[in-house]
Amino acid sequence: MRNRPELLFFHEGFFGQIDGHFGSTQSSFAMNPLKFCMALCATLFTLAVPQFAYPACPGDNDCGLSPGLFVSRANLAVVKQRIQAGEQPYAAFYESFLRQASATLSRSPNPFSMANVKDITFGWCGTAGGEDDTLNDLVKKITDDSHTARNLAVAYLLSDDVRFADKARDFMLAWATGSTLFNIYDFNVDFNRASFDGIEEGFCNNSWNMALDSMWQGYGLINFSDVYAILTRNGYQLSAADRTVLQRWLSRELFPAMNAGCHSWTRWADNHTGSSAYTRYRSDNHLSWCVAGWSSVAAALNDEAMWNYTFKGGTFDDGHSGPYANPANFEAQVGYAVSASGEIYDQAVRASSHKGLFYGNFSLWSLSLAAQIAEVHKGINYWTFTGSRNGSLMTALDYYARYTAGDLAPPDAEETTDPAFFRFLYEMVVGNQWVNGERESLYRRARDSSARTQVVSQAIGPVSLLTGDLSAGNKLSPPNPPRNVQGQSLPGN
Repeated sequence: MRNRPELLFFHEGFFGQIDGHFGSTQSSFAMNPLKFCMALCATLFTLAVPQFAYPACPGDNDCGLSPGLFVSRANLAVVKQRIQAGEQPYAAFYESFLRQASATLSRSPNPFSMANVKDITFGWCGTAGGEDDTLNDLVKKITDDSHTARNLAVAYLLSDDVRFADKARDFMLAWATGSTLFNIYDFNVDFNRASFDGIEEGFCNNSWNMALDSMWQGYGLINFSDVYAILTRNGYQLSAADRTVLQRWLSRELFPAMNAGCHSWTRWADNHTGSSAYTRYRSDNHLSWCVAGWSSVAAALNDEAMWNYTFKGGTFDDGHSGPYANPANFEAQVGYAVSASGEIYDQAVRASSHKGLFYGNFSLWSLSLAAQIAEVHKGINYWTFTGSRNGSLMTALDYYARYTAGDLAPPDAEETTDPAFFRFLYEMVVGNQWVNGERESLYRRARDSSARTQVVSQAIGPVSLLTGDLSAGNKLSPPNPPRNVQGQSLPGN
C-alpha cells in the first residue's frame, strides 16, 4: 500500500538554475546554495528610450483588460512616464533589460518532447538537461523557455517593438504545438492509495513525489499566461488561428497538467483526513504555488469559472479531472498557511534543514503573485484578507520584512538563505494604499536591502520595472478603486 505520504521528500533541483539569458548574476550567494532562479541586471547599457504610444486595438484584441497579469493599464502609463523622464533606477534598468531582451531574439525555443510520455521518469536524483525523458527535464525546460518568452513579451509591452512580441509568440507556439506535458490523470492515478501506473518504491524514479511535483509545470503556466495576456491586450497582431492554438493549449493542456499535480495533494488529503500528514497536504508551499498558477491562467483567459475555482473554491472540470470543488483555493490557503503572527506554515516544517526562512518566503511569494493578479485584474484587495487562523498576507509581509530589511537576524543561525533575496516582494506592495506609516518605512527598507534589478524567472520578470512605486508619497493607482473581497469600496476611495 502506498498511502503513507508522511514519508514525503522535498528537493530544490529545478530551483537551482541560474538564468543564463537575461543579465549577469552573482557567482554565488553567500547564504544561498540554492542559487535562485533570478538575474541581477547589474551591467547597464545605453539605449535610446523610445516615445511610447499604444498601437490601435484591432478586432478581438482585449485591450480593455489589464495589459499584463501584474500591471494595470494606469500603472503601465506611470512606468513608461518615469522611464521617459530618466528616473532611476527604472530608466537604467529598462535599458539593461531591453539590451538583454534583444540578445535573446536569436534564440530558438526548446520544448520538451517525448514519443511516449508513459516512458517518463521522475529524474530528480540526477541532473536535468540531458535527453528528454524525466519530469525534471520537463520542468527545467518549460521554466527556462517560458521565462525567456515572458521577458520578450514584457520588452514588447514596455517598448512597443514588435520584434519582441513576434519572438515571444514563436516560443509559446513551439510549446503549444510541439511539447509533451505530464498529466498524472493519464497514468490511471489512484489518489486514495497514492499510486499510479508505473509507480516504484522509494524517492526515485517514479515515487508519489513524481505526482506531487508535477505541479511545478505551473512555472510555465504562470509565465506563458502572462505572455498570452500581453500578446492579446496591447494591439499586437496575433492571428485568430494562433490565438486559438495558444488559448486551447493553456486551458486544455498546460492548466490541466499543473492542476493534476495539485490534485495529488488535495485529493490525497480528501481521503486521509485523520492522517498525521493531513495538515501538510493542506498547507504546503506546493499548494500556494498552485494558487499562483490557477490565478494566472484565470486572469489571462478572463475565465470567471476558473477565477471562482482559484479564489473561492468553486467547482471546475479541466477536461481530465471531472468536476471538483477546490479545497486549496486562495482564501482557504491563506487560512492554512498563514498564522496570526504572520509566520508561514513551511518555516517550521523546513527549519531542521536550515531552510525555514526560505520556504516561508517561498510560499508567501506565490500567494503574493495571486494577490497582485487579483488587484490588477479585478481591483480586489486580497493583501489584507484574513484567513481562518487570523493571518493575512499583510501580517506575513510584516513578519518577514524585519528579516529582509536586516532589522532581525534569521531565527536560525544556520539558515542557508540570504533574506535580502526576497526584497522583490516589497517592490510589489510599496506604494499600495494600505501600506503607510511605520509599515511603509519597514517595507521600503526591505525593498532597498539589495539591488533593485532582479529579473525573477518564476513570474513578473523585471519586478521593479512593472510594480515598483514612482516615489515616496506618490501612490500608484490600481485599475479601479480598491475593493475588499466582498466587492465593497475600501475607506478613503
